[in-house]
Amino acid sequence: MKNLVPLLILLIVLTAACTKESNTNNSNTNTNTGQSYISAKKSDVTVMEIATIEVTNLAFDAKIYDATIGGKTIKVGVDSSAAILAFIVPELASGKYDFKIIVNNIEYKTEFNVSAGTLIADPTAFINNSFSEFTFSDNNLDSIYSHIKDADGSQFSAQHLATIKAYTKAVNDSIANMSADQKKELAAFIAANLELFSAVQNPIANNIKGYSFKTSGDEALDCPEAILEQTIERARVNKNKLLSLVLIGIVAAPSAPWISAACGLGLMVKLYQFNASNIDGLDRALVRFGEILVADLNSSLKTASVYTFQKDKAYQIKLQSPYRNPDKEDVNSTSILMNDMIISLNEIGKMWDKINQFTSKFGYVLEGSAYDLNNVAVAKSKTLAVDPHLLFMTNISNPKVTGKLDFSADGIIVEFTTTEIVNQEFTFDIMYKSKFGESKLTLSATLELIPPQKPVWYVGKYELGEWSPGSTCSPQAGQTGDIYFYSAPFPNYRFICVTRSILDGVPDLMQTGTLRWSQEYSPGLRSQFDLDYYSIDDKVKIASTSFGSCTYQVAAGTGCTSWSASIDLKYLYKLTFSANYAGEGDPAGFSADELKLIKGQ
Repeated sequence: MKNLVPLLILLIVLTAACTKESNTNNSNTNTNTGQSYISAKKSDVTVMEIATIEVTNLAFDAKIYDATIGGKTIKVGVDSSAAILAFIVPELASGKYDFKIIVNNIEYKTEFNVSAGTLIADPTAFINNSFSEFTFSDNNLDSIYSHIKDADGSQFSAQHLATIKAYTKAVNDSIANMSADQKKELAAFIAANLELFSAVQNPIANNIKGYSFKTSGDEALDCPEAILEQTIERARVNKNKLLSLVLIGIVAAPSAPWISAACGLGLMVKLYQFNASNIDGLDRALVRFGEILVADLNSSLKTASVYTFQKDKAYQIKLQSPYRNPDKEDVNSTSILMNDMIISLNEIGKMWDKINQFTSKFGYVLEGSAYDLNNVAVAKSKTLAVDPHLLFMTNISNPKVTGKLDFSADGIIVEFTTTEIVNQEFTFDIMYKSKFGESKLTLSATLELIPPQKPVWYVGKYELGEWSPGSTCSPQAGQTGDIYFYSAPFPNYRFICVTRSILDGVPDLMQTGTLRWSQEYSPGLRSQFDLDYYSIDDKVKIASTSFGSCTYQVAAGTGCTSWSASIDLKYLYKLTFSANYAGEGDPAGFSADELKLIKGQ
């Protein structure tokens, strides 16, 4: 275990950079009492694992202290600013042990539950496999570098790449020359701290499909806001992974260079991966800026437009907006998501400097700096369609106008209506709202009534039916006659129904308006053709939805009475009808006088 002691100091160097956030999130409830104490940050640990202890109201005058756990004396690293103690768990049988440390002549203690480490049957194979998992090959490094080297904000250099390659080779060479005991020790250390040695992922192999400025087309499968949000989330996850590596620590360790070098290499590779991932993601992601632009009915792009809408008719509006890459303007953004991104980038920047402090002791210095939005100038932008699901309609200025909004693949669909009989002027707002901000576009509009329609005809049949089964009032049940509908809603409303009568003594009937007609032909004689129940399927057909009635009344003596004994009827029928759309031409069989009467000419 003596070779591992310097790692404790390494831990402290790195925790100073990043653990303040953790302390804030896991503050002790007794902080304001003035009481001094220590507590295990994670009480369940394994042999060879780096264990950490949080301290409260304790001051340290050295960076390394002696302590005991399970009766064994160990070296403990201290970071006063981060209020963290750290040590490597020594060889102990599984069980619970008190950790004890004396600070300013006072003993403090906390408890750990120690379990045995993983037994590595073949340390050489395990180490080689682990290193192949958490490092990049030279070819992969070249591919990553080629992809991100020209991105704004990237301070990577060819020398940087050469340093990583050389350092990786040096560590691999040193492993090949290690003794069996040293390999056993290193394998146990890796197995106990797998968060450091987890498999690395190529940051550009599965990159988010975005609106890259490196290409001429828009290859995104998602809206720019979604791309940016995914990029920020990925950076947040990367930052958290990097913070977990803080517990490993880095400084020169001449007595155990294989372990110290492995820590440095792991952190260097992770840093390279996360930094490259941020460069790639933010170079491809876009943020909306400026005003929403609308393509009017003539397809010209402008910031404001006057529309003419017809009542109850749907219109598609294509909305676009300028988008740009995230840049230094976003450093002071009020967006919570962008603030998270800045925090993540800043943490990686701190890690860059701390890792350099370590690798430089071995003669390996990383040139450049971590990706920083402060180094990105606004230089690239393009106009793209706005995702309609980030839009809604509001503030219709005219209370006599109502509207609704729907979505399509090409934009929004709006529809307006009114109960008024004259055109209506109004304005309305299209609102944009996402996690990255909001804005509105005000449009002026005129709502027109439906323009005049050409007169059309519907032609079909009606059928007489029994008023009730076996009724003597319905002797001609089953017989049909011709029925015609003439529709001319504009400019003067006219809706006429004409029937050719098949009843003895009952003339042809012409009805208007509500399709009800009634007339006295002579004293004591009334004919009625009632079509109150009907539906009109525009330019398809007109049909009864229930039934109408047909009656023929005489003075007295027929003996066919209905709902009142005082009404003496000759005929009483139920009536059904259907007429199909026949177009604009006049049907055959009408005289000139009849057509003049029907059309009101």
